[in-house]
Amino acid sequence: MKNSKNFLPRKIALGTSSALLATLIAVNGTGLAQASETQHHSNNPQTTHQNSQNTLKKTQNKTAFNENNYMDKNFDLRKRCFALMGAAEDSNLNYSKNYRSVSGDEHDGRGITAGVIGFTSGTGDMKEMLDYYNKISPNKPLADDKDNMNNLKEEKLKKDWYNAFDNDHDNFVKAQNYEVKKEVMDKAVKYAKEDGLSQLGQYIYFDTLVKHGPGKNPQDPPRDWSFGAIREHAKENGVKPPSEGGNESSYLQNFVGKRYVAINDENKHSSGMDTEGTTDRLKFQQDQIKKGNFDLKLPLDFNMNQTDFHLDQKKLNKFSDKDLASLND
Repeated sequence: MKNSKNFLPRKIALGTSSALLATLIAVNGTGLAQASETQHHSNNPQTTHQNSQNTLKKTQNKTAFNENNYMDKNFDLRKRCFALMGAAEDSNLNYSKNYRSVSGDEHDGRGITAGVIGFTSGTGDMKEMLDYYNKISPNKPLADDKDNMNNLKEEKLKKDWYNAFDNDHDNFVKAQNYEVKKEVMDKAVKYAKEDGLSQLGQYIYFDTLVKHGPGKNPQDPPRDWSFGAIREHAKENGVKPPSEGGNESSYLQNFVGKRYVAINDENKHSSGMDTEGTTDRLKFQQDQIKKGNFDLKLPLDFNMNQTDFHLDQKKLNKFSDKDLASLND
């Protein structure tokens, strides 16, 4: 993957039993409401209060699992995440154009980089994507490139990549999305649900998986940390995600801080790396955490890759829905 240059659990105020009951019904249906009724009939006020508090905590955790707050179901959030990824990876909010992108060899040990998330010839994800592309569209452009990852010629790959995008667009985008869904989006949603994160948290997980890959080995040196290792280290020293009773702002700040450690260590061991260009996406994430923009609301004004961006709903609506539709498959 390329080494580039909301929802908050609602706080339910304790009031009368009927008010609590109505809130519980609105949030999670009759199951929790019935639990509230049981509390209402308790003869022990202290027990009633404690049970109410426990129920509320469970309710707050459960609300984060509303499927409409996750990018596999929330199409607008998906578009926001892809646009922000495009700014970080290709300096272009219009993610549709980034399926055609060929950045070349960035001399970071990953080989040639191309595509919407920066598939790389040296890490396996480009090969997997091209294998799937050849499966759904045999003998089309890039058919011979998929078996030649170790000896790819950049100019040939670029020519074939452009040809596939221009002349077999739907299949080529579908193949890229197949790999994105499997290795990035599905994992971002899965772990965001496990950790009880907001829409901002999902974006941060999504971006981390794009940048660092999905592996897990916290014993690796920081420069080799993948998403799983960063997530493990973010939970050190008593820091907990919301699903474990922690504060989301504190947890995400710690998580992004571990990404700084990983990226800065990698930059120290790689020649020609643009340190500023690899950390400005993190500065943006930290800024949103400090602002409390956990719903990742628009408009957003930010700088990535030494480029100023403005993203509002009108601009987002102009970006292709069709190119992201196959992520539903």
